[in-house]
Amino acid sequence: MKQLIEPNLGAVGQPLNCERYTEDVFGVPTSGRHEADAFGAWEDAKYKHPDETPPADVSVPIYFNWSGNVDGIYKNWGHACVWDKGTIYTDPLHGEGHVTYPSIGAIQKAYGLGSYLGWTEDIENLRVVEEEDMFNDGDRFNINISLFGEDKGFWKDKVNQNLSYKDAVEQILDSPEFLGEQYLNEGDVVNIAGKTGWPKEENIKGWLWKRMWYDYAANKVQPPQVIDDPLPPSPAPSAPSPQPSTPDTPTPLPAGQGTLLSRFVAFLKQTLIGKKNV
Repeated sequence: MKQLIEPNLGAVGQPLNCERYTEDVFGVPTSGRHEADAFGAWEDAKYKHPDETPPADVSVPIYFNWSGNVDGIYKNWGHACVWDKGTIYTDPLHGEGHVTYPSIGAIQKAYGLGSYLGWTEDIENLRVVEEEDMFNDGDRFNINISLFGEDKGFWKDKVNQNLSYKDAVEQILDSPEFLGEQYLNEGDVVNIAGKTGWPKEENIKGWLWKRMWYDYAANKVQPPQVIDDPLPPSPAPSAPSPQPSTPDTPTPLPAGQGTLLSRFVAFLKQTLIGKKNV
């Protein structure tokens, strides 16, 4: 899960203004707010997760049932508050500021709330978090095929770890299998510097990461062209038959000639076409 809006956990709340406090935490514009009607905000949310515990690593709105009399009107007003990585922030019962609770059960007991409704990815049409493409075994297989011409079984430890595709690839670029001398060599550095004018002394991974994932994904530049090592490369092994694709598994690239880095650049060019939301 990717955090899109960083919460202002220092926002000041007042009693019976839980929805206003939650909106202030996430910076919701003042027009079109539900203000005191937290249940209405829950009903109108587009990305609801009923009865689910929020993710442990993000900040999101959470909602409860609460019926009571506010300004002479008795109804289910609901209760809104902020889940921040396991700690719950809410408006106070008395005075100004905010208070925190260590669990859903703790705030239910302290505030006399009804049942827990769930959490949302948005509040008042403002997206707070969103799902990320998770790295799967099809991604791992295709990267192996692209780089080595066969599935060497590398990077199985990145699968089923709740890693986004981007984070998994960053770890792969740091891994011994990718950075070993037999794969990434001085010829790569010379060729990159010669074709791009990029200083040799800079970090290869850092430059490639920015160039491919940020500048190219933002349509700022064309992807870099990387030529082969000065010495003819050894032929890559024949690629095995592709595994059956699933909707979230990119089609394997055929094994190419040239350096590991040049083949990886080609692979990123293909995958980024469909993954420009990073």
